[in-house]
Amino acid sequence: MLRAISGWVSLMTAGGLLAVTLSLFLNSSAAPTINFGSDSRAVLSRDVEAAPSADIAQLTFAVGCFWGGELAMQRVPGVLQTEVGYAGGQVANPSYEQVCAGGTGHREAVRVAYDPSVVSLQQLLVVYWDALKDPTDAGGQGGDRGESYTLALFAQGREMRKLFEEWLQGKAELVGRPLAIQILDFESFYPAERYHQQYLEKNGQSSSKGDLTP
Repeated sequence: MLRAISGWVSLMTAGGLLAVTLSLFLNSSAAPTINFGSDSRAVLSRDVEAAPSADIAQLTFAVGCFWGGELAMQRVPGVLQTEVGYAGGQVANPSYEQVCAGGTGHREAVRVAYDPSVVSLQQLLVVYWDALKDPTDAGGQGGDRGESYTLALFAQGREMRKLFEEWLQGKAELVGRPLAIQILDFESFYPAERYHQQYLEKNGQSSSKGDLTP
């Protein structure tokens, strides 16, 4: 049996308050478990294992501090699993301290597995945009400064890159200034230390689907 989930998601963008209505239908059975890989911090560059009952897609992005970006995605109906880590750099299996110190080329990143029959990539990009403090800031986000907190979308293939390019062009026209969001080819993703995973949820913030709590 299908149940309808309808809700208003109020999104603050650079242009003001944007209300987006999501009317989503989820199967009443439990969401499939996604295997991002082993518990080790080995590189995860392959696709997620697809459960038989779902067609699973991925999105990887850098939003500044990865904690808030992950929580925002956890709350989206259709998002099946999230993981924070490091992407876009040259050093294999870096530690948090190495990434924060700079020089590895990595950004704090969030990787999302989602069901595209429930939520689209374009809808996830709206959530991504809302999570940004300043999309024109090339030096970081808010009080988090340095290369590891700069913005990026990691494209997995030409089609995704083209979608990102068109989406960013539209946003740049809306803002009226150049954006500091880079489009990079997805090459590898190193999971962050375990204490970073679902950090805000572990520390008392709700990750319930549709939750709008700041």
